Amino acid sequence: MWRAEDLVILEPAVLVNSFDVTGQKEVEQQLEAAKRQLLIQNQHLELRNNQLEEVQEETRQEKARLLEEQQGLQDQLKKALELHLHPKTSVDTATVVDKIISMFDDMLQLMHRSGLSQDVGASMIELLQMFNIPEQLLLNMFSRIEEGYPDNPYHNRVHAASVFHMMHLLIHNGLIQQGVLDGITMLGCYLAAICHDYDHSGFNNDHLIKTKSPLAITYNDMIKPTSTSSSRPDGYGQVLASLGDLAAQQKMLIAQVGFFEIVALPLFKQYVELLPMAQPVLDAVKANYQYWHHAHHMHDGCSKDAQTCGCSNHH
Repeated sequence: MWRAEDLVILEPAVLVNSFDVTGQKEVEQQLEAAKRQLLIQNQHLELRNNQLEEVQEETRQEKARLLEEQQGLQDQLKKALELHLHPKTSVDTATVVDKIISMFDDMLQLMHRSGLSQDVGASMIELLQMFNIPEQLLLNMFSRIEEGYPDNPYHNRVHAASVFHMMHLLIHNGLIQQGVLDGITMLGCYLAAICHDYDHSGFNNDHLIKTKSPLAITYNDMIKPTSTSSSRPDGYGQVLASLGDLAAQQKMLIAQVGFFEIVALPLFKQYVELLPMAQPVLDAVKANYQYWHHAHHMHDGCSKDAQTCGCSNHH
């Protein structure tokens, strides 16, 4: 049993000091834990920064490598034109073919791996012999074509080479075997492939239309045939309009009908057979064809007096 004299009464200051010591230790422990956590986070951040620097360095090295390859390609293209710079040099067909192929050197390795290089060379030699084309003339022509491709990001001489090689594959892996193409058509296919983006501006159709490019205005009839008189302030449209001759304008319509019947419709029908997604394009072509065909029949039914058929001359 306890006695009153055994009871120790603590002063208030002692109680406060005891509490302060305990609370301070807890705060110090929390601070230490926070410091450790911050140290860990700093270590992680430093690691990520190091990784980022490594990636950036790899990117810089890759850019430098690409620039070096591009410079090498340009140097090789210049070397390929050396023969063109000395037109009096005597050349043979095989040399010309090698020069033409080497003008697009970035595709050469792929061609060698697939065995396509020799195949293309044989085809060009056959065409040269078939049509008695002077080797120097062909080399000069290919050099001029190459000069006509600006340094666009995509529509450039590399793209032209790619399309040229793809045309060769289509011809020799299908059309030739089926007996569809003769020599002159094959030569036309090659020339069309390598010239298809000649002097390309590097802008898409939407940009050309919005900026009212002369090229977009010229071909606007194929997209919106009903606006022919107002959409062509220059070019052949202006010539026809200045004549004030309804018959002259109708001749243009008749020519368009023939174009759709002979060229456009068969071509796009083949596209749809190969690529069903091209059906909307064929539908648009048919809609244009119907317009031109209707205009042609309207002309046949009109009297000689332009006012009678509801047409007016353009001056």
